[in-house]
Amino acid sequence: MPKFLEKVRAAGIDSSALCPFDPLVPKEREANLEWRKWLTECAEDPEDRGYLVDACRRDLRFFINSFLWIKQEEPRPKDLPFILWSRQSEYVDLLCETRKAVAEDETGSVRGDIVSDKPRRIGWSWLNLAEGLHVVRFTPGATGIIGSRVAEDVDKPGSSKTLFWKLDYFIEYLPVWLWPNEYWHKRLGHPVPSMKYRSTFKLIVPGGGVMLGGTTQSNFARSGGFAWMMLDEFAHVDRGQAGMGDRVWSGTQPCRLRRALSTPAGRANKFARLRFSKDSSVKRFTVKWSDDPAKTVGIYTLTVPMAIGPITLEPGELWSPFMESARAGDDTDALFAQEMLLSYEGIGGMFYDAMMPRVKLQVKDPIWRGNVKLTEDPRRPRVLRLEEDRQGFLEVWEPWGDGYVWPSAPMIMAADVASGSRDREGRGASNSVLVFGRIEGQKLIKMAQYMTHGLMPHLFARIACALGWCFPITVTRSSSTFPAFGIWELQGPGEFFGNTLTGELSYPNYYVELTKSGMKHIGFHMGLYRQPDGTMAGSKVNVFNEHKQWLQEGWYEEPSFDTYREMEQYKYTEDAGPQHVAVKTALDPSLGRANHGDSVIATVLMVWAAKEMREQGVSRDIEADPPPGTLAFYHKERRHRTAGAWPVSRGTGAWR
Repeated sequence: MPKFLEKVRAAGIDSSALCPFDPLVPKEREANLEWRKWLTECAEDPEDRGYLVDACRRDLRFFINSFLWIKQEEPRPKDLPFILWSRQSEYVDLLCETRKAVAEDETGSVRGDIVSDKPRRIGWSWLNLAEGLHVVRFTPGATGIIGSRVAEDVDKPGSSKTLFWKLDYFIEYLPVWLWPNEYWHKRLGHPVPSMKYRSTFKLIVPGGGVMLGGTTQSNFARSGGFAWMMLDEFAHVDRGQAGMGDRVWSGTQPCRLRRALSTPAGRANKFARLRFSKDSSVKRFTVKWSDDPAKTVGIYTLTVPMAIGPITLEPGELWSPFMESARAGDDTDALFAQEMLLSYEGIGGMFYDAMMPRVKLQVKDPIWRGNVKLTEDPRRPRVLRLEEDRQGFLEVWEPWGDGYVWPSAPMIMAADVASGSRDREGRGASNSVLVFGRIEGQKLIKMAQYMTHGLMPHLFARIACALGWCFPITVTRSSSTFPAFGIWELQGPGEFFGNTLTGELSYPNYYVELTKSGMKHIGFHMGLYRQPDGTMAGSKVNVFNEHKQWLQEGWYEEPSFDTYREMEQYKYTEDAGPQHVAVKTALDPSLGRANHGDSVIATVLMVWAAKEMREQGVSRDIEADPPPGTLAFYHKERRHRTAGAWPVSRGTGAWR
């Protein structure tokens, strides 16, 4: 008799249970590894192999605990057997219950949606993806879809941060007999996924189902019916895009198995409303940091109250060395309370608060300050001369080159454009700002900043054009010279500014968004930008968080006192986004409810452009070396061989 079948019969399992085979699986790590080795021996018998495949099909917990592996990123990268802890097992049972209820319903009225709030770094995305993999592996014809707020979180070749990378990881570490052979083809003697079955945002299981991916925007999952859906970090979809969560949730209604999971982000979003709704058709599940055994090492109970941001832990509540360390590493207690203690009270506080002491030390006096005089050429404005003035609009932190032109390098010009309206005293209600930066190795250096007020966008475009040519880029292959790469906020007066700069003034080097249909949109939409494949993604907080990261990592230092003072005035909004405190009192009618920290916005755009230039080249992911001879080892070697270098410039007109 086959060995696995013999063990099943000896155990007297309850075949009617949701997870009938999982009681056979040892949960202690060493015993579990021995169990997996024993299963490998069993699988040498074709008959036993068939029983094992059937057990995986019928029992999601058995599939995970017996065959899936997970990548541990902290404290050091390590491949570990995926062994469910108690609260994870409870969640898997809920997943199975909802799937069973939907499968048995013939009326189409039963729903299996689940909303789960969780702390960060808890492995919850891995767990939900395990269910998604199970659906498409064992349900012929089923189509699933996974989404997150930006495309780069969903799928990006070579990036271990993406959801599809986790699916690929699951598959690479499965026994070869548990995955269809047709999925693989040989490359240089090694099996790799066939492009027929694995492409960006798409994974096809031969004889099974299909998993698609996308960004959680207005058109997400509207292309067809889906058997299963995962909405990752769903609370953050509304950041900078009010109402987007409602549009995504209503638009995905035809799918009856939706898994919306997220850390909290205040109450002003669809995820929070679902979490606290009394709608019985949506199941709710909460996992806490104390449910994860890895975070409870040295756990103890508090003896005195502990205030953390907007909440207070009372005596008798749990705490651990891990939580103390995580709290010390966060920007603010309010952020820690939100993302680790599941506070829905919003972050509050100042957006850049934790890093302001460091930024203050970076501020330095400009080596030159003054104004620029332009040539009168209506089509090709250039800098005619500079006039030093202690109250001038242009600040410079690096020596001018000959003829007011710096040596060629990867240069960026970023702009935040005001409408040019003035108050009764003749002063502009907000500033128009240009910042100029140079990429030098891993770092971005701000070289100059031009800040004026009350200037109409078409006139400001002339200054941008003239100064842009002072920061040249030479394209290596053609030896052609172009002005600094331009990027500006598309909304409001930015559109008028961009049309003048690129049309009337023929500025040749700028950010362009290309749609799938080939249409061009000149300029950058900070609140809703477009990915290289044409899909919409992102939100304003993502762009601002990139700026925070560059400051934190030391990739960028802020020399401008004006920018530093504006950074002091940025606060967290209720949905954890950034907002200048003067937003509601701005006189400029073009601003409406937009941010009022003009030089900060220009600087943030400059950092974002530098980030995109970086991502065009070598991946920065750091992964542990997998065992030699495995598919994972070969894939990493291939990525390293094919990685290129950072581009020096993009040359003409279309960044995308």
